[in-house]
Amino acid sequence: MTKKSLDRKAAKQFIVSNRDNGKTDQEIYHELTEQYFDKKSVALLINETITKENKNKYRVYNNILIGILILLALYKLLVVFYLTKESGELWVLLFALFIPLLSFYVIYEIWN
Repeated sequence: MTKKSLDRKAAKQFIVSNRDNGKTDQEIYHELTEQYFDKKSVALLINETITKENKNKYRVYNNILIGILILLALYKLLVVFYLTKESGELWVLLFALFIPLLSFYVIYEIWN
């Protein structure tokens, strides 16, 4: 079998599915190093892939954080609309909407 470059998406799916089947990280590491060149990247990918136990452990904290970030993003939107109304310029709205959009991106990343 020939080795290839690390396909992070496929390897991550492999890690999650094998953890669900009860395999240890060491067994998963040995299987992935047979398929891919870079052993260090494989080890880092296994290490950074969240386990179901850790995901459930921090679920409450993540939900609280997401709720606070949503409230802050909505507040920022209200401020942007107020500033646009006061200035009367449309370009201010377009420029100022960047910050709330950035907040929504952070919320999306935390959610995933």
